[in-house]
Amino acid sequence: MSLISLIIDNGYPMIVGDRAISDQGKLSTIVLPSTNRLTVTPTPVVEFNIKTIIVQDILCVGFAGDVPIIEALVVEIRDFFLHRKVTLASLAELFHSLQSATRCAAIFVLPVMGEDRFVVLRLGEWSIAESGEVMLVSAGSGAKDWGTNFLQTYPYLTEKEFTPLFYRQRVLNTCMKFMLNERVTAQTLLDGWGGGFDLVYFQDGKFKRLNNLAYVFYVIDMAKSNPNPVPISIVHQQYVNGKVLVTHFESEGLETYNFAEFGDRMPCEGGSRECVAAEVISCVHIFNGRTHLSDLGVLFWDENPDAPPALSTAIKDGQFGIQFRELYRDKIKEAIDSFLG
Repeated sequence: MSLISLIIDNGYPMIVGDRAISDQGKLSTIVLPSTNRLTVTPTPVVEFNIKTIIVQDILCVGFAGDVPIIEALVVEIRDFFLHRKVTLASLAELFHSLQSATRCAAIFVLPVMGEDRFVVLRLGEWSIAESGEVMLVSAGSGAKDWGTNFLQTYPYLTEKEFTPLFYRQRVLNTCMKFMLNERVTAQTLLDGWGGGFDLVYFQDGKFKRLNNLAYVFYVIDMAKSNPNPVPISIVHQQYVNGKVLVTHFESEGLETYNFAEFGDRMPCEGGSRECVAAEVISCVHIFNGRTHLSDLGVLFWDENPDAPPALSTAIKDGQFGIQFRELYRDKIKEAIDSFLG
């Protein structure tokens, strides 16, 4: 199975999909982009895909379930809108024709132009969870764990002013938690989901993929005389011609992975191993010598669209490396100091 979740946070919609494609009749090891290594435990995960599509910028569709059925649905949806404009009426016509689809779940999200609301249509089985101003509509084998973890942390992540960037950070915080879990356990993969996340958000009248995002993992040893957080792993993702290019930087080097939407077998063209990330979600592994004390999640965002990126690749003295924005580094240190009191 998999995970697709529509999160409506104070009226702001986001669609999250994992990337794992599983075959429950087959257990094997696979290299994870979140670790750059083979899974120690064999799992049913056999490959990775983007599980959302965007049609004409204003319709987002997410899928979970049987891959051949989903691939056929994607073709049908794209063919239907090839010479039609996406409207409420045309979507209703398409949705009616798909009512017989089984062995998969699909969610269609369309803004109502001129109104501050969205039309949501669902095929298959979906779970709904609500808390305060947030609602989650989720499907797939990861739906329960995803919803439980998101709603557990939701009340603690608050701001005086709610903005789209802050809403995205709340979602990314849960993504980071499961990315972290994959580094120590294969449980989500054994359940047939995980392997990274794709996030679609709505802005300026269009659905967009969250591009140039980085997950950054640090370690800090509080037993040292002058402890400083040291980055040990950076997972960067960018979208190129409908595909996601994931680059994982470690001290040993870097690896690059390409994943496409359902049914897309064309090779990825374009993109580069250089990375620039304006939006970053971070996790700090806090140690006291060899004793692991805690893992601290750190949210960072900047409302200024002209602000420099939080991190970017750089070449200094002939050496390739990562350059961090000073404000971002300071926020990491402030979060650690605040957490430790």
